[in-house]
Amino acid sequence: MRITGVISSLKAGGAERVMATLANAWQAAGHDVTLVLTTGARTANFYTIDPQITVLPLDLNIGNVRELLHGLRLLRRTILDTTPDGVISFIDVTNVLVLLALRGTQIPIIVSERIDPKFHPIGRVWETLRAVSYRWANAIVMQTQQSKQSLGPRLQRHMHVIPNPLNFADAMQNITPDRAQIIVAMGRLNPQKGFDLLIDAFAQIAATLPNWQLHIYGAGQEQTALQQQIATHALTHQIQLKGLTQSPFETLQQATIFVLSSRYEGFPNVLLEAMASGCAVISYDCPSGPADIITDQHNGWLVPAEDVPALASAIKTAVDNPTTVAQMGAAAREVIETYATAPIADKWIDLIRTA
Repeated sequence: MRITGVISSLKAGGAERVMATLANAWQAAGHDVTLVLTTGARTANFYTIDPQITVLPLDLNIGNVRELLHGLRLLRRTILDTTPDGVISFIDVTNVLVLLALRGTQIPIIVSERIDPKFHPIGRVWETLRAVSYRWANAIVMQTQQSKQSLGPRLQRHMHVIPNPLNFADAMQNITPDRAQIIVAMGRLNPQKGFDLLIDAFAQIAATLPNWQLHIYGAGQEQTALQQQIATHALTHQIQLKGLTQSPFETLQQATIFVLSSRYEGFPNVLLEAMASGCAVISYDCPSGPADIITDQHNGWLVPAEDVPALASAIKTAVDNPTTVAQMGAAAREVIETYATAPIADKWIDLIRTA
């Protein structure tokens, strides 16, 4: 089968990681895969792609009507030249562009939202275009049952829920009970990820945890503000912004506790990575995703969303109970079977076949 995946780029990010994982899995299963990157000519690829996959980085500008029309023509021509049996598109605006560009063709098109639309506005014009164009999609893939409700009843009959796959090969190695006194968090440094809440929570208990470190991995717009927040709490000796990591499993396997402090999510890949790595995980019960992955008190802790004292209390409880932490970490590794790549990649293929 010829599959064309469309996404803005392959820079560091959850949606980009999933597209790369799926593309590699489809190619490994014998399909002919092309990736079209709508703005990919502007950024370097962060993720490794099978060399047999054709990657077509475009440089679309859609700042005005003239540029939009030109971009749609280029996108249509590029995709049609790949002669796909099906097109799979990721992320709201990119999805709209693909549906507009391929209007009138008979190619099955599957679009996927990667963040709960209810909590991620994209502007009135794009939301209107999404409401209209999504009716043309053969299928709309959401990552959780909760996020499935966000696009309204008219689109429900087209909707399917497919969780994210992860390649857990690296997580199968080097698991050790000897972990450092490190609490780790990962994600883009933006308001969605709630690292400001995590820093405030850690600050409430830092004096009682003199030997523990909080390491936050990622890059983004809030780096300066977060660094100032750390300095305000006088915690530069305990809290570090570590930048990007291209080896998340290796990083996670060295830590004891992982915290997801997001205000909202689509489906938190990094939470799965942490669980597969054997970390004890603590997460805000934010919309949407964590409650689909964590069974509270079995394979992790769920904390009321944006509740800083509750998050601080959960971290302190974990630190004070190393036996429970070890048990939680062991139970968390069950996600390796639940979210294995191959069967989830096959679900996307089945959607194309039945479109």
